[in-house]
Amino acid sequence: MINGKQEKIHIPRIEIAAPKSGSGKTLFTVGLLAALKSSGKNPCSFKCGPDFIDPMFHRSVLGINSGNLDSYFTDDDTLRHIMISEFLDAGADIAVIEGVMGFFDGLGGTSDEASSYEISCITKTSVILILDAKGASLSLVPLINGFLNFRDDASIAGVVLNRVSSSYFPVLKKMIENECHVKVLGFLPEDKNLVVPSRHLGLVSPEEAKKNSDFVAEAEKLVSENVDVEEIIKLAENACELEDRAINPVTRTFDVNINKNESHKIKIAVAHDEAFSFYYEENLRLLRELGAEIIFFSPLHDTAFPEGISGLYLGGGYPELYAKELSENVSMRSQIKTMIENGLPTIAECGGFLYLCDSLEEEKMAGLFHTKAEKQSHLVRFGYVEGTSKKDGLLGSSGVSLRGHEFHYYDTDDNGDSFSMTKQVSGKSWQAMHYSETYAIGFPHFYWYSNPEAICHFIEACISFSN
Repeated sequence: MINGKQEKIHIPRIEIAAPKSGSGKTLFTVGLLAALKSSGKNPCSFKCGPDFIDPMFHRSVLGINSGNLDSYFTDDDTLRHIMISEFLDAGADIAVIEGVMGFFDGLGGTSDEASSYEISCITKTSVILILDAKGASLSLVPLINGFLNFRDDASIAGVVLNRVSSSYFPVLKKMIENECHVKVLGFLPEDKNLVVPSRHLGLVSPEEAKKNSDFVAEAEKLVSENVDVEEIIKLAENACELEDRAINPVTRTFDVNINKNESHKIKIAVAHDEAFSFYYEENLRLLRELGAEIIFFSPLHDTAFPEGISGLYLGGGYPELYAKELSENVSMRSQIKTMIENGLPTIAECGGFLYLCDSLEEEKMAGLFHTKAEKQSHLVRFGYVEGTSKKDGLLGSSGVSLRGHEFHYYDTDDNGDSFSMTKQVSGKSWQAMHYSETYAIGFPHFYWYSNPEAICHFIEACISFSN
């Protein structure tokens, strides 16, 4: 909804998908974003699903944050509202959406719910399918035809072949276009220097993948020299108009009594550095929509907690890689513990929770909770969750629910028991979250647009604390 009215808007857009993970989506997306930028376009980007790291790669190209589009977290109208709002705020003229996993892979691996396919349907976006074609030839035809025909509304408009030679590409292009009736838009030759390594929570950060400017420049070169970028722009521009039918999530809840005077604005400290970098852009956006000012700080490098703060948000990331440095910053971890103990409204997720334990990797942490955070030999939790509070607290009355995601190898012997966590497909449930009137702390990364009213309660607590 734009300026209180339902309006249609034309957003040139394209989605990048693949049959499976590891096909080259991120490499191609980075190269395409850079090529679009070099051609004079002003792109913005989105990531399907709950991923944190791929949006960092997008940001490394564009210099602006990338949004997450996830149909498990929100209803269809809210998802479109998020995409339209972030597109307009960026002043963009084209949007690139990077898919997640395989194109049809959704909840539990047995459904297309919350898949890249479903996102393409909700946003009415044409799709380019990236295929790892190394070692394949005619067998690509039934694979492509299978994707084209599996769902009647799968709007696959083009194909790009990854890891093929320039000499063999014309043969593959002719064969596929004759047999599959889909455009082959280009190819990417194999470049082992541009394979993005991974670690226990996914890809490494763009800064670690390679010296960032080199990675982006080389990805752009591969795409601009071997892919028909102009044809991709045409496909994007042919996208139909979208209507923003969602009532703004802030105004549909209840009024939050925030003093709009800049000198009295509610300030929320958000940890952001090498150790803490996993944030949904929409969560930060919602804080700003509710009138808060975000103050970024570094538990790793800063020695003093910011002044005049009314709330704290400790996100996830890789604190385990910087445990020694975090431990040595005694002043910061002591101040954070004291502030929370003194009632500073606080939300902490996953890595933020680890930082508030007694120890991490045998290094001393803030010590708000008397438990050790230790790496396990297996993935402890992975996948979508819905959390429901069992008592009144920071996010509202007992029974408040939010949807989110967990992905962690670390565990403690006290993860809290104030929320009932449930996996939608399996129905598996467990207890989690340290929760009180002033904090909500635990492993889940909640997506706040799944229940904006809960964050209104957080903001109201911040207002009370400031007074």
